Amino acid sequence: MKIKYGVLILVLVSLLVLTGCKTADKEVTEGATDGYPNPDVVLPLVTSPGYPAPDSAAGEPQPGYPAPAGAPVRENASRVGAEILALTPSEKNSEYVVAHVRVNSLGMVEGFDPYDPEMVGKEIDILLTTADAAGLAVGNTISLTVSYRGDEWGGGYYGTAVTLEN
Repeated sequence: MKIKYGVLILVLVSLLVLTGCKTADKEVTEGATDGYPNPDVVLPLVTSPGYPAPDSAAGEPQPGYPAPAGAPVRENASRVGAEILALTPSEKNSEYVVAHVRVNSLGMVEGFDPYDPEMVGKEIDILLTTADAAGLAVGNTISLTVSYRGDEWGGGYYGTAVTLEN
């Protein structure tokens, strides 16, 4: 009796394998089967316009990435007082300069929540357009509006409305 059940189970398993119940061998053309994602198919990455792809330098805008449908973007901005510790050209985009700064103060921008007060005293990199960075030097104290752009794959701080304090 035990042998009959063993043979019956073997026959059933063999039939399942022979009839193609293995999903890994199915050809997938649209990236999904029966409405469920197929983990064996890698779909192209899509990020929002101006936001970096995961393999780009943090915070540098990457043209050509369409916005994902339904992805909420929370606008943010804060007025920042900072001391410039270093200015370097961006490696990925010649239209930007990376300003490595120490945050001295945070202020409100109307309509936005300010950044975390614990940011004061920390060093961060802020991307400035080459036009905004013109005339700035290491050691200058500046005031600027800073916004964070990015997502879970990365991002960066962008500065606008730069004014020289000293």
